[in-house]
Amino acid sequence: MRTTAYRPQSDGLVERFNRTLCDMLACYVVDEPEEWDRYLPFVTFAYNTSKQATLKDSPFYLLYRREPILPNDIKINHHYEMEGNQHEEYSRQWKKAQELANQHLFKAQTKQKKYY
Repeated sequence: MRTTAYRPQSDGLVERFNRTLCDMLACYVVDEPEEWDRYLPFVTFAYNTSKQATLKDSPFYLLYRREPILPNDIKINHHYEMEGNQHEEYSRQWKKAQELANQHLFKAQTKQKKYY
Protein backbone atom coordinates (compact mmCIF):
# COMPACT_ATOMS: atom_id res chain seq x y z
CA MET A 1 0.00 0.00 0.00
CA ARG A 2 1.39 3.39 -0.93
CA THR A 3 0.56 6.26 1.37
CA THR A 4 1.79 9.75 2.06
CA ALA A 5 4.13 10.06 5.04
CA TYR A 6 2.68 11.62 8.19
CA ARG A 7 -0.89 11.48 6.90
CA PRO A 8 -3.21 10.76 9.87
CA GLN A 9 -5.65 8.74 7.77
CA SER A 10 -2.93 6.25 6.83
CA ASP A 11 -1.47 5.80 10.32
CA GLY A 12 -4.45 4.81 12.45
CA LEU A 13 -2.49 2.94 15.12
CA VAL A 14 -0.35 5.95 15.99
CA GLU A 15 -3.34 8.29 15.89
CA ARG A 16 -5.27 6.01 18.27
CA PHE A 17 -2.35 5.86 20.68
CA ASN A 18 -1.99 9.66 20.58
CA ARG A 19 -5.67 10.03 21.40
CA THR A 20 -5.39 7.60 24.32
CA LEU A 21 -2.27 9.35 25.60
CA CYS A 22 -3.94 12.77 25.39
CA ASP A 23 -7.02 11.48 27.21
CA MET A 24 -4.83 10.04 29.98
CA LEU A 25 -2.79 13.23 30.28
CA ALA A 26 -5.96 15.32 30.44
CA CYS A 27 -6.87 13.62 33.72
CA TYR A 28 -3.70 14.98 35.33
CA VAL A 29 -3.34 18.45 33.84
CA VAL A 30 -6.80 19.88 34.35
CA ASP A 31 -5.52 22.72 36.54
CA GLU A 32 -2.13 23.24 34.87
CA PRO A 33 -2.25 22.32 31.16
CA GLU A 34 1.16 23.86 30.49
CA GLU A 35 2.75 21.28 32.86
CA TRP A 36 1.76 18.26 30.74
CA ASP A 37 5.38 17.20 30.16
CA ARG A 38 5.92 16.59 33.89
CA TYR A 39 3.31 13.83 33.84
CA LEU A 40 4.31 12.18 30.57
CA PRO A 41 6.69 9.54 32.03
CA PHE A 42 4.06 8.44 34.58
CA VAL A 43 1.27 8.26 32.03
CA THR A 44 3.34 6.28 29.54
CA PHE A 45 4.40 3.88 32.32
CA ALA A 46 0.74 3.42 33.27
CA TYR A 47 -0.14 2.73 29.63
CA ASN A 48 2.73 0.27 29.15
CA THR A 49 1.88 -1.70 32.30
CA SER A 50 -1.86 -1.94 31.63
CA LYS A 51 -3.31 -5.07 30.10
CA GLN A 52 -4.34 -4.39 26.51
CA ALA A 53 -7.71 -5.68 25.35
CA THR A 54 -6.34 -7.06 22.09
CA LEU A 55 -3.15 -8.71 23.38
CA LYS A 56 -4.59 -9.77 26.76
CA ASP A 57 -1.25 -8.79 28.33
CA SER A 58 0.71 -5.63 29.05
CA PRO A 59 3.26 -4.29 26.56
CA PHE A 60 5.81 -4.17 29.41
CA TYR A 61 5.47 -7.92 30.04
CA LEU A 62 5.68 -8.81 26.36
CA LEU A 63 8.83 -6.72 25.95
CA TYR A 64 10.73 -7.48 29.17
CA ARG A 65 9.43 -10.98 30.06
CA ARG A 66 8.32 -9.89 33.53
CA GLU A 67 5.94 -7.66 35.36
CA PRO A 68 7.45 -4.33 36.46
CA ILE A 69 8.88 -3.99 39.95
CA LEU A 70 7.00 -1.15 41.57
CA PRO A 71 8.24 0.85 44.55
CA ASN A 72 5.82 -0.88 46.90
CA ASP A 73 7.16 -4.30 45.74
CA ILE A 74 10.69 -3.62 46.93
CA LYS A 75 11.54 -4.49 50.51
CA ILE A 76 14.52 -2.98 52.28
CA ASN A 77 17.71 -4.99 51.59
CA HIS A 78 15.86 -7.49 49.40
CA HIS A 79 17.61 -8.52 46.21
CA TYR A 80 15.81 -10.05 43.27
CA GLU A 81 17.70 -13.15 42.21
CA MET A 82 16.80 -16.22 40.20
CA GLU A 83 17.38 -19.61 41.75
CA GLY A 84 18.19 -22.77 39.86
CA ASN A 85 16.35 -23.08 36.57
CA GLN A 86 13.87 -20.25 37.15
CA HIS A 87 15.35 -18.53 34.11
CA GLU A 88 14.17 -21.40 31.90
CA GLU A 89 10.70 -21.23 33.45
CA TYR A 90 10.48 -17.47 32.86
CA SER A 91 11.64 -17.92 29.26
CA ARG A 92 9.02 -20.62 28.70
CA GLN A 93 6.24 -18.49 30.20
CA TRP A 94 7.34 -15.46 28.16
CA LYS A 95 7.34 -17.42 24.89
CA LYS A 96 3.89 -18.76 25.73
CA ALA A 97 2.66 -15.22 26.45
CA GLN A 98 4.04 -14.00 23.11
CA GLU A 99 2.34 -16.85 21.26
CA LEU A 100 -0.95 -16.10 23.00
CA ALA A 101 -0.58 -12.40 22.22
CA ASN A 102 -0.03 -13.24 18.54
CA GLN A 103 -3.13 -15.46 18.55
CA HIS A 104 -5.22 -12.74 20.20
CA LEU A 105 -3.88 -10.16 17.77
CA PHE A 106 -4.73 -12.37 14.79
CA LYS A 107 -8.28 -12.88 16.12
CA ALA A 108 -8.71 -9.14 16.61
CA GLN A 109 -7.36 -8.40 13.12
CA THR A 110 -9.70 -10.97 11.60
CA LYS A 111 -12.64 -9.44 13.47
CA GLN A 112 -11.72 -5.92 12.36
CA LYS A 113 -11.23 -7.09 8.78
CA LYS A 114 -14.73 -8.61 8.86
CA TYR A 115 -16.21 -5.35 10.16
CA TYR A 116 -14.36 -3.32 7.53
